[in-house]
Parts: sequence; structure tokens; C-alpha cells
Amino acid sequence: MKLPDTQIEKIEWMTTTCNHALYAIVDVFTQFYDEISEPLVNDLYLQLKWCVNQDNEILAKSGTNCLENFVISCGQRFTPLIWERTCACILEIFRSTLPES
Repeated sequence: MKLPDTQIEKIEWMTTTCNHALYAIVDVFTQFYDEISEPLVNDLYLQLKWCVNQDNEILAKSGTNCLENFVISCGQRFTPLIWERTCACILEIFRSTLPES
């Protein structure tokens, strides 16, 4: 019976700690956007895509919400390169979450 406990603990961790950490990372990224955007935006997008693709619905919704908040907060400061990366991230999320036949 240890496996269900481990799975329950994992789900609980993703719903609480991981979810809060995700919002905190995006808040820091938004606050220090000018200093860290170029070298780290790809890493941020990788984490957001990972969250969106989890089976945990709360974490997946949070990943989408964080991406939206990030674009709304920082989009006016995006360079053409960052916009290209952002659009690619959104497209990858869209494609990875389409229902399969």
C-alpha cells in the first residue's frame, strides 16, 4: 500500500508546493524581466510547458495562467526574439494538449 501513499503525496505536493513555487518564479521573472529575460526565458517556458502537460489539472491550469500573466505583465517589453519564443511556446502547448483520436 505504499505506492498509493506516494502517489497521493506527489499529487498533494504538485497541488500545493509546486503550484505556489510556479507563481513565485513568474513573479520574480516579471519583476526582474529586463535583467533575466534573454538568458532565462526559454527555461521559464520549459517549466510552464511541463506544468501544463501534467495530469494534475490544478497545476496545468496554473501553468497556463502563469504564462498568460507573464505575457500581460511583460509583453510590451518583449523583443521580436522573445515574441517568437513566446508564440512557439504557446503553439507547443496547444499542440501537446490537443485530444488524440
